[in-house]
Amino acid sequence: MTKYIKTNTSGSLIILLLMIMVSYSSFSQKSIEDQDSLFRLKESQLKGYTNINILVAEQGYKNRYMDVPDDKLAVFPGLEGPMKPTILPAKSVTSWKKYSAGTSSRLAIFLTDTASNWLGIVSGLKAQGVPFRVTTSIDDALTHTVVLIYPAIDSKNMDIETFVKLREHPKNGGVLIGFNVIAPSMQSVFGFGKARYSNQRDNIIIRNFSIPETSFIEDINEAKLRIGNLNITKENTTTFGYEETAYQPIGVFEDGSAAIIRNLYNDGACYAFGFDLGFLTIFAHANLDPQIQRTYVNDFEPTLDVLYRMIKSIYIEYSDFPILPGMVPENKKVAILISHDIDYTKSIDSMLLYAEMERSKNVKATYFVQTRYIKDGLDQAYLKDKYIPYFIALKNMGMEIASHSVSHTPFLSHIPLGTGLEKYPDYRPYYFTFTSTFNETILGELRVSHFLIKELFGVNATSFRSGYLRYPEKLHVSMQEVGFKYGSSITANEVLTHMPFNPMYDYMFDEELDVFEIPVTIEDELPPKMDKRVDDAIILTEKISRYGGVVNILIHTNILGHKYRFQEQYTDHYKDEAWFGTISQYGDWWQARTAIQIDIQKYKKLIKVNIEAPLEINHFPIIVPKNLKLITTIPLNNNIERTEEGYLFSKLNGRIQLIFEDQSALLSR
Repeated sequence: MTKYIKTNTSGSLIILLLMIMVSYSSFSQKSIEDQDSLFRLKESQLKGYTNINILVAEQGYKNRYMDVPDDKLAVFPGLEGPMKPTILPAKSVTSWKKYSAGTSSRLAIFLTDTASNWLGIVSGLKAQGVPFRVTTSIDDALTHTVVLIYPAIDSKNMDIETFVKLREHPKNGGVLIGFNVIAPSMQSVFGFGKARYSNQRDNIIIRNFSIPETSFIEDINEAKLRIGNLNITKENTTTFGYEETAYQPIGVFEDGSAAIIRNLYNDGACYAFGFDLGFLTIFAHANLDPQIQRTYVNDFEPTLDVLYRMIKSIYIEYSDFPILPGMVPENKKVAILISHDIDYTKSIDSMLLYAEMERSKNVKATYFVQTRYIKDGLDQAYLKDKYIPYFIALKNMGMEIASHSVSHTPFLSHIPLGTGLEKYPDYRPYYFTFTSTFNETILGELRVSHFLIKELFGVNATSFRSGYLRYPEKLHVSMQEVGFKYGSSITANEVLTHMPFNPMYDYMFDEELDVFEIPVTIEDELPPKMDKRVDDAIILTEKISRYGGVVNILIHTNILGHKYRFQEQYTDHYKDEAWFGTISQYGDWWQARTAIQIDIQKYKKLIKVNIEAPLEINHFPIIVPKNLKLITTIPLNNNIERTEEGYLFSKLNGRIQLIFEDQSALLSR
């Protein structure tokens, strides 16, 4: 806590609110909305005319410098920093051994190429809560019932002995899941006659809805999946279309060849996917094909969620006792995050009114604050003494204060990384126009905003959102080193998932970071106005809730009007069904959830479930088959209650063993 933090806000909050309401009473809400519409129209025309990526592609990007005089700065005497340099760590390739622990109750990833995109598969399975472990040993893998072979089933990384052992597994009641299955000796095992290569396929159409693997599909966007966009690119990723299949294909490519197939045995099965799901996952997470999605935002784009939900369904279908972590805190229907971008002076004027509404509904929201301390070509410097009490009041209302950068530059994906020495007040990014900016660096935007939020508001910010949702290659590793844990700088549609995920260090895709990206689901700037699309937002939320996903809503607080009405109606609709929290609250919960390990052992009629929670987690549900009855826990834990789908821990940390009795015989009578 420094001398800059204003803590005497107990009596000032009401005064501030009254001042704001008085200022609003001087002109009608309609005039505010009209003014906002004119501002946004002007901005959208400029952005449309100068789409940043097109502009850079046509004209190139040159990092430019200009002297910004002291009289443009909001000065806090004696404040300087951060003084500690930010040095990005050297690359450290994530080893498959990080995920090698566990028992045979889990799904096994049989990794035949450790240099492949296996971290994509890991990311998808973690999101869906499928217990798994990674091994490079075929004998080890085949001790598991469900074995996923990655990256491909061909002769490149497998010998004859491995093929022989794999062929026997489904005959013995096991399950094989393969990608790009092209080895001739495995065609009959997986139930097809030919595999035809093509790089001219970009859609998968689900055809078979009568099986457990696809029974969850209800929406057209679940039945037609995007794996590329040949309208934009001449070639897509490698695919293999299966022909002469033994069973009706689960899904087909647009040319009619099978994209996803199954072959059934007495008790076992084989599943073949004609594409590299690991590559598709990390390619989408990195947004390397920005046109792969059908829509940019405010819509349902569940390609990755559908594919990993299929694998989850396979695991549940063939596992003796599929016990999995729940998807939403408190076992609620869906997780909803309300977030606000404070990147305009008028946003400060009304943000406390949003916060007061949220507090009245027992909702905590995240406020991404642009630490603009320079008067530039776009706006005044609003990080100054006049407005700091507003942000302190926001914090005291229980809201999360997060970083929205310093300059809100539209060129974040193109500016230099920086030196790691950037500090206030020497770092002086200048936003001249929508197409002309100066002095910015990625590390400067992160370091200085993090420092100022801590020094001026007394908050150690853990969440970051970039201006214009820009998403450079080194964003997340830079965030991690500065001290941020959670990002929200891309839309769910762009990354083909409504789940959080761990980004990679860079585009080599071989080092998984600790930070999480929590993508944006709904935003406030595209037409129609927000209060005209409450029903659409509810329909979208219902679709995401079937996956246990997260709905992350972005609302600028520059006006009340239609945005305020939307938020009020939407939160009222879900007040009893949804879990509401901040970006960091949900991020902490999700991080702890994905770290949980579940292993199962059977001893006569008893089922022993070992759960290890390395990080403390509250309101954590587990999904348990209905034929299992909880007998006791070791050590005794009274923080557990029965739910319709399993059990709910009010608090969990460390190791616990749950002892269940298998009542299958009793239930079958």
